[in-house]
Amino acid sequence: MSAILRAAPPDEAELIALFRARDESTIERCTKEYGAYLRTVAFNILGNEDDCEECINDVMLALWERPPQNEDSSLRAYAASILLTRLR
Repeated sequence: MSAILRAAPPDEAELIALFRARDESTIERCTKEYGAYLRTVAFNILGNEDDCEECINDVMLALWERPPQNEDSSLRAYAASILLTRLR
């Protein structure tokens, strides 16, 4: 039985590569791409918009400091796992 590996969409792979290359514009691009999703998840848990914004900033900083090691990773899932870990 063989495992099927799906590559991340090209935009995600590009964002991961840019994070690893320390391109500062990546934070803005990632926030634009995933910010609404992360905000919804955070708001459903926190119920406070200011706290949600702070959480999203924390996620972006964590991505900057430690981007996914594999460019085939799902950046959205990785960001969500960082967010959920911070909310525990």
